[in-house]
Amino acid sequence: NVSFAFQDDALAARNAFTPTKADDQSRQLGVGLSGTIVPNKTSFSINGGRGSQYTSPNVLAVLPDGTIVTDTIRQPRDSFNLNVRLDHAINAAHAARLSFDRSSTDSRNLGVGGYDLFDRAYENQLSNTQLRLSENGPLGRKMFTESRLQIRWNTSRSQAVIEAPIIRVNDAFTSGGAQQQGGQDSFSFEAATDLDYVRGAHSWRTGAFIEGGRFRSDDITNYLGTYTFASLADYERGRAANYSRRTGDPTLQYSTFQAAVYLQDDYRVARSLLVSGGVRYGVQNHVSDGWNLSPRVTAAWSPQRNGALTIRGGYGYFYDWIAGDLYKQTLLFDGLRQRELNISSPSFPNPGTDGTTPPTNRYLWSEDLVLPTAHRANVGIDQTLTKNTRLTVTYSRGWGRNLLRGRNLNAP
Repeated sequence: NVSFAFQDDALAARNAFTPTKADDQSRQLGVGLSGTIVPNKTSFSINGGRGSQYTSPNVLAVLPDGTIVTDTIRQPRDSFNLNVRLDHAINAAHAARLSFDRSSTDSRNLGVGGYDLFDRAYENQLSNTQLRLSENGPLGRKMFTESRLQIRWNTSRSQAVIEAPIIRVNDAFTSGGAQQQGGQDSFSFEAATDLDYVRGAHSWRTGAFIEGGRFRSDDITNYLGTYTFASLADYERGRAANYSRRTGDPTLQYSTFQAAVYLQDDYRVARSLLVSGGVRYGVQNHVSDGWNLSPRVTAAWSPQRNGALTIRGGYGYFYDWIAGDLYKQTLLFDGLRQRELNISSPSFPNPGTDGTTPPTNRYLWSEDLVLPTAHRANVGIDQTLTKNTRLTVTYSRGWGRNLLRGRNLNAP
């Protein structure tokens, strides 16, 4: 199979803030091939595609001499994707699937638009590779198992078109380089297995999950400094409100790891009543809290013989993993590796030693940090009115505990 899609701005209207209509276009090409390798045993599929598109964001800014900039800039984006899948019947009951995915994008002239002038442009390249293997099938007459392994490699890179300090004048313009440099390489994996077991009125399910990754990054922003002015009048007088800059070594390596196990039972108490209960336990590195049990229970009751009315209810207590980027921030800005400098009312164009220089920002990871949790409860009814009409009414409520927040430890 072959597919092609084309779209442009032929029927689009001109933006009211620009004198000319912006250019927009998208072209997508896809090719696929699938078939049998061994009849009733092994099959394959290959799908790939390329895309080329561009948009043209509007720049609307006011320069110091009073000139109003109303223009557009073309932002191209090229993409590629490939998927290869192999399905194989191990025997009459068990099947395995192996898949490979690869995608990449190349974007240019990012960061331009609104108050941001054309010298703010930067380029970005992303690539993602994923390998996935899964196997499933019954074990005897009452058990069914499914296992999967997923491995991912991700790479991102950014580069500013020009290297220059940033000048930001509120409600007027922002000029200077994008100050985007470096990127991140990551390797992550996910392994999970589930086992279903049916015995009488009980349907049990249990499983385990392990996920981890290793990350290397050298991305850095604002390494040449940013001046912020409250207005055009302040800019003309050279009275900056703030100056900020990041200094130090951005190169960093760190890892993350989390694991969980769970057990669940669907119990058919009676023909009209189904009760489900379960519990999950999980741990995550970098978090001292090691007791993360999350129970949940649901029930569904059909009091009428014809099953036209169903009353449902449930409650669950869940915990969330903490994102690795938050931990990364505490490693970068520990007061030694990188420093975040802020100067109030600095001199311009050289911040020098004038103005007020508070202590450099430092981010700390709390030693008694626990995983954030959420409570979710719901109750509802499902009523069949006619052969083709059904009414459903549901009330849901959710609330959180131990939610993440940043605390300013500076006195006062």
